[in-house]
Amino acid sequence: MAEETWLTGSGRVLDLHARPVSDGDQVAGALVELASPRSERRSRPGALGPDTASAEQLLHRLGGTSSPWRHAMARAARVLADDQPVLISGEAGIGKSELARALHELTQPDTALHRLNAALAVVDGPSAWLRSVQILLGRPGPGTLVFTHLEVLPAEVALALAALLDEHDPPEQLRLIGTTMSPSRAQPVLGPHVERLAVHRIELPALHERCPDIPDLVGRLVRRYGGELLRCRPEVVQALARAPWPGNIRQLDLVIRSAAAQRRTGDITLADLPPDLLRPSRQPLPYLADVELRAIVSALQRADGNKKLAARDLGISRSTLYRKLRSYRLDLERVAY
Repeated sequence: MAEETWLTGSGRVLDLHARPVSDGDQVAGALVELASPRSERRSRPGALGPDTASAEQLLHRLGGTSSPWRHAMARAARVLADDQPVLISGEAGIGKSELARALHELTQPDTALHRLNAALAVVDGPSAWLRSVQILLGRPGPGTLVFTHLEVLPAEVALALAALLDEHDPPEQLRLIGTTMSPSRAQPVLGPHVERLAVHRIELPALHERCPDIPDLVGRLVRRYGGELLRCRPEVVQALARAPWPGNIRQLDLVIRSAAAQRRTGDITLADLPPDLLRPSRQPLPYLADVELRAIVSALQRADGNKKLAARDLGISRSTLYRKLRSYRLDLERVAY
């Protein structure tokens, strides 16, 4: 029997139960049952279930509606009704700390949020860092304590942290959250300190797994850094949606922040993006193609994104410029100047 939690496109949280169906000695298929969560089934008819409402709150705060992201937020919604420790894992820059903050603000909005970066144990020294852990664990009153980058703790410090967590008696519902990089196949277990925080596990998908969310994320970032005075051209959103994003949301944030700092008002254009993002893959371009792309980007930048002026500057027709841009897999058919 397999059990999962899913968030549908309409925003409902459902429990999924699947069991194999056998035909003699062979598995012929599977029987899948979808049902409302037990907590929602106990609520009054027609009422919005608490898991559904919580998942929608998280989606509203963090953005994104793709299936992998909805699935992750459905799991996160279950955490909100419980004060047990939580482990959030995923690639670097995917938004683990942002989710930890959202969980804190939705459960204990008027209490303190404390962060302890495990990478600083090397800088501050193990004794000083562990002393900070003891102080924060012993603080009176509710709140949230987030341990970040737990995967980098040296083994002896990790054991000491596990011991402190074992001795910890949470005062007034202190929520503990840990964040860590997704464990690899070569290192499936990260250590006892991580296990202590993994009562609830939330695995966040990489940005390249949730490409449909990029337009929404871009819009949020443009509003954050440019307000109502800044917009993003459709072809720019297309280019961003096709980029590989090895640095995930953190890299996307940096690109939009840099573009907003250059443009400030009006439209962000292709000329405001790093040239590397206009490449169709992570493979380096041939030398001549790289020179051509950089020349086109420079011409667009000098022309403030106007393709007619950029083509004149390059000594080519506008149709030739469009063709060359399409060769870099940018669809500009709906864009006109």
